[in-house]
Amino acid sequence: MSKLNAQRHRSRRSSLLTQVSLLLTTALLGSTRAQALEVTAVQEMAFVRADKFLYVQGGKIVRNGADLAVLSQLLALDLSTSWPVGSPPWETLAGGRGVNLHSAVATPDNQTLITFARERDQNTLTIASYNIQQKQWLPSISEIPTGDMVGGMKAVMDPQTEAVYINGADYLHVYNSRSDALRSEVYPARAFPSRSFAEGVYNSARKTVMYLGGYSPSFLYENTTYISEYATALQTWSILVRASVAE
Repeated sequence: MSKLNAQRHRSRRSSLLTQVSLLLTTALLGSTRAQALEVTAVQEMAFVRADKFLYVQGGKIVRNGADLAVLSQLLALDLSTSWPVGSPPWETLAGGRGVNLHSAVATPDNQTLITFARERDQNTLTIASYNIQQKQWLPSISEIPTGDMVGGMKAVMDPQTEAVYINGADYLHVYNSRSDALRSEVYPARAFPSRSFAEGVYNSARKTVMYLGGYSPSFLYENTTYISEYATALQTWSILVRASVAE
């Protein structure tokens, strides 16, 4: 992906990602001064809520357009209490793998975080789990070849079945978190057009996974914004909304 496309992608990330980035920047600037570190804020991190906590894992340090480092940090923020805007009380937990452009989900019992990262070849999923109660990463790490470019994925968990849906460039990958198995479904023609770096959420009322935004697997933006929906039981796709937008 060109630098121009990367910058345009980052500018269109969801408001939640922007808020998380701002929180990280604000919270960690104080520790930066105390520890004499040059940079602590990150982008392209995985973030997920479990119970009353927001968790942020990994991410990349960028300064003046240059990539400096990829971090392994795991941070937690209690969202149930109020705190000064300038100093959110982040808790530092045991760091995981040093990765960026990855995704995370929390199990329905709020006891486990699962991260999904792509390897350098872009085609292999590395899956790691963190036990929230014990505050430690599980020793087993799964590496599953997908035969697909998964660098722009968003992992979404169905809380009923605990299946995790991962959007690749050519396939929808369904990870069974109970059996540590992965199956893949090819996208039907004209389904889910803007699937790379799309944001996704599970709709419990409709029992579907809904996606918004993103761009084509060939890294091209369109003048149309889609809301795409995948019915998990029927394994069918539909496009709910097409809206033309200005560049």
